[in-house]
Amino acid sequence: MWQLSTESKDRLPGRSPTRIARIVFRNSFCSRITIRATTERGASTRKEKDNLDGWKLLLKDYTLMKDPHVETESQHWHSVSQSDFVTGFSDDPVVAVRFFLYQPSVNWKIITLKNIGFFTFATATPAPSKNASNVQAQIAKSKAVSTQIASLSSVGQELFVTCKSFGVLQESQWKRRSASSGSGANAK
Repeated sequence: MWQLSTESKDRLPGRSPTRIARIVFRNSFCSRITIRATTERGASTRKEKDNLDGWKLLLKDYTLMKDPHVETESQHWHSVSQSDFVTGFSDDPVVAVRFFLYQPSVNWKIITLKNIGFFTFATATPAPSKNASNVQAQIAKSKAVSTQIASLSSVGQELFVTCKSFGVLQESQWKRRSASSGSGANAK
């Protein structure tokens, strides 16, 4: 029997309506997920969290671990793009996203998703009117690009830290092996 996590969080940075292009996250012992999104601000602020009126299905029963009882795929990074979304999910800008986490195994006491990042579509900058100056158009364009860079930067930073820590681990293991083989040679 699949268990639903007791917590479902509404997540979307900034809370301004956004068209989602991709969701990136790191799994932590979650077997599968379902994601719902809403375009209604009122739906995300309702007190009764079990009420799914106004929440559209974005992703259903997406498998993160083939075998939920084994640790093998328990902490992999995942990227869910529009091609993974359910058919019929519109491109309407959403104001909140809700994650439902499932894990049938009793082996894992805590299940969660870490480092959740949202990638959005670039919004087209309107052509400057005859009255607007070229500087104002450049500022608007610069703000749009800065928002995209900030979004990419947070995910990139997390990946860099993960890769860096893996490299340090490999280097320290190599140093230990070199030291132990060197001491054996000196003992002869």
